[in-house]
Amino acid sequence: MKEISKKMLPHAVAVALFLFATAVYFSPMILDGKQLRQMDILKFNGSAHEIAEFRERTGNEALWTNSMFGGMPAYQISVRFPNNWTVYLHRLLTFGLPSPAYMIFVAMLGFYIMLLCFKVNPWLAIAGAFAFGLSSYFLIIAAAGHNTKMRTMAYMPMIIGGMYLAYARGKDWIGMLIVCLALALQIRANHLQITYYTAMVVMIFLIF
Repeated sequence: MKEISKKMLPHAVAVALFLFATAVYFSPMILDGKQLRQMDILKFNGSAHEIAEFRERTGNEALWTNSMFGGMPAYQISVRFPNNWTVYLHRLLTFGLPSPAYMIFVAMLGFYIMLLCFKVNPWLAIAGAFAFGLSSYFLIIAAAGHNTKMRTMAYMPMIIGGMYLAYARGKDWIGMLIVCLALALQIRANHLQITYYTAMVVMIFLIF
């Protein structure tokens, strides 16, 4: 029991530090209830207006909108899938943090998991996770409102880590589980361009 507690200690410390760093950086949002003014989110509210009106009027989901590009599928804008179980997994992973704060937390947690898959020392992996999650690009796109891109990128490291476990370390089942869960969450984030780039990285990794 003592041995298990000793092994779990760095992981518990890692999660606590990631939550603390997120809370400090986004303290006006988390502690004071303020909202980040994100220009892309304001534009999204306009593009999703027709879909939201249809949802409110009928109680159903619109699968097509006429307000963008002369008509396009609505799933790339705003379609809710109430039976998608990844919603609950997402809530579990994000500890109820508001958007976009939770994306920074997930980015740090995901990178930490990837480094553990690569057998990096857990204490060193915490430092690597901070370097990734608090990198300038994440903070820039958070301010701009590129939420779907940011959320999709946050799940990339876990997919790569799971692939490494399965192909390089022979841990097929746990590697497959990590890949499946992270990929499901990434697809739900709904930025297919970044998912495509993830596939490119994975293919290069598999070739080498």
